[in-house]
Amino acid sequence: DDPRDESQVWPILESIWQAWTFMADPGTHAGVISTGERIAASMITLSGILFFASILGVTVDMIREKMESLRQGKSKIIEANHTLILGWTEKTIHIIEELCKANESEGGGVVAILAPESKGQMELELELQLPIRYRRGTRVIFRSGSPLVMGDLLRVSVHLARAVIILSSTGSADQADADTLRTMLSLRSLYDQLQSHVIAEVR
Repeated sequence: DDPRDESQVWPILESIWQAWTFMADPGTHAGVISTGERIAASMITLSGILFFASILGVTVDMIREKMESLRQGKSKIIEANHTLILGWTEKTIHIIEELCKANESEGGGVVAILAPESKGQMELELELQLPIRYRRGTRVIFRSGSPLVMGDLLRVSVHLARAVIILSSTGSADQADADTLRTMLSLRSLYDQLQSHVIAEVR
């Protein structure tokens, strides 16, 4: 029995609350007696199942999209005072090795790589040529993207890096130098925020 006075009961609100309980907990309509009420309760319960299944599906898709973004190296790097290497060439791993040696006295550091190659490919090549046990405490973070795109540069926190190394791209010397110049111009647009030394390879 409801202990409330009739003047305190709003039929519309009570109906909405009862419909919600039918949606959220299918077992609550077990006490319904009349045929019409049972049909209405069953329809509300069925719509509740479909509603929560849709919410669950959207949530799963969002989590899967986020995990895929992390796997492909599309997320932002939350680092500062790191060394940033723009480009992935045959010289990149040798530079990482030298940086690991230089950072050893500080207990290691952070090296970030931004290159068009896939994150998985770069991680595999580094693991084959420079396993973790030889990195002397330095963490290497990979992100897939173009050094020519400002959004990708900001994803690797270029404005917070202590040093930026621009490697010459593969292909003709003229095209490689043009890409290096375009990257430098992109960095110049961050002049007020840029705190790092910039080293560029030209051919």
